[in-house]
Amino acid sequence: MATIPDLAIIIPVLGRAHQIEPVLASISASTDVSYRVVFVCSPRDKEAKKACAASSADTIVVDWNPDRG
Repeated sequence: MATIPDLAIIIPVLGRAHQIEPVLASISASTDVSYRVVFVCSPRDKEAKKACAASSADTIVVDWNPDRG
């Protein structure tokens, strides 16, 4: 059975593919409890989806496209 982390960190990454590795490094350096990072990507943000897939974090791709609502 998987261990449940103490902290869940959910991060939307629209247009921020270049920030994925730095934010993971920052979280690792500053978090003393068990955690799980989940990136949330938009379907059309190919760069972010690629960067998230290459990271150690989990990724969710939502089924809607971004809108300024």
